[in-house]
Amino acid sequence: MQYILIVFIFLGQFQAASQQSDFLKEADSLNAVGKTSAAIALLESNSDQSEKTLLRLAEYQKKSNLKEAALANYQQVLRMNPNRVLTAMDYGELLLDTDKPEAAKKLFSELSEKYPENASFRFRLGLAREKLQDSSAIDDFYRTVELDSTHQGAFYKTSKYELRNGRHFNAAALAKKGLEVNANNASLLSILGQSYMVSFQFERAIEPFQQLVAQGESSEFILQNLAKAYTATGKTDQAIETYLKMIELSPGNASAFTNLGVLYFKKGENSLARESFFNALKLKNPEVDNEYVYIGLTLKNEKNHQLAYPAFLNALKENPNNERALLEIALVADAFMEDKKTILQLYENYMNRYRGSGNPSQLELADFRIRDLKKELHMAE
Repeated sequence: MQYILIVFIFLGQFQAASQQSDFLKEADSLNAVGKTSAAIALLESNSDQSEKTLLRLAEYQKKSNLKEAALANYQQVLRMNPNRVLTAMDYGELLLDTDKPEAAKKLFSELSEKYPENASFRFRLGLAREKLQDSSAIDDFYRTVELDSTHQGAFYKTSKYELRNGRHFNAAALAKKGLEVNANNASLLSILGQSYMVSFQFERAIEPFQQLVAQGESSEFILQNLAKAYTATGKTDQAIETYLKMIELSPGNASAFTNLGVLYFKKGENSLARESFFNALKLKNPEVDNEYVYIGLTLKNEKNHQLAYPAFLNALKENPNNERALLEIALVADAFMEDKKTILQLYENYMNRYRGSGNPSQLELADFRIRDLKKELHMAE
């Protein structure tokens, strides 16, 4: 009789397991064809709310952005079986994702104490503390690196911390260590490039930014840094090409037009430089005196002094303290005006304003022309 009872119990358990397996399969099938809501409804309607059912339900709820419901089901599973470590991990990550850092901190603190060698728990404890603006979060990230020398997230957090605190060489070293594991990690490549830029290692900065662009990470920030590195290393054509890409991405960036114009000016391509400076003028706020100065310089290079003259006047109008503009007014007037007294007065205006405080080479040039003009006027009397 006892034997028959055992058989009946076994058959009952087998039938229940089979029924559970059937409705889980049905829920999986619904989810596979995009009917996740129907799968959730099916699982919720089933009387058998086992760990397996609740975990599947939480998975689909999370997928459908029903995060609070998913959290409740993870909690229920952990009450039923506190030793489900992977479930605790999923629960903790969802706590972080739903901006519940205090609860996440408590959970990952407990897990880190129980499993002190687990890098994932320690890293997520750091993330929770970071959300709480707890300065000890960085200690968790460094500890994560100690526990797992391949942890990409921890290398990013620690290298970013070093960069922000002015320890550029430490930042570069940590970024490079992480890149040994994953050479295409965009976050670490960016940290490495920035570390080289702020430490004036422009030649070295080029490669990580080039790699980011090759990976499709052509943000305005990346292109700007790459263009600056090209400019600083004398790679003018590459800098121009990069600024053009930057302008294509962000047509309203006035600084990009200005920098492009300066590069064209250095190459002697005055027409392209002038066009770039005019574009910058259209975009910038009132302080556009430097663009007017460069427009004037491009016209001066073409010996078009009469058109350069009003450009420098406009620069001075925009910014009365633009020393270069005040001198250039005298220089271009000297090139096309015939009234020596007027030209002399323009040079003296410059000298009276900037004597003792201006650019030494510009002051020397103005002083030289003043003496020459006075001689010419004296001899003409």
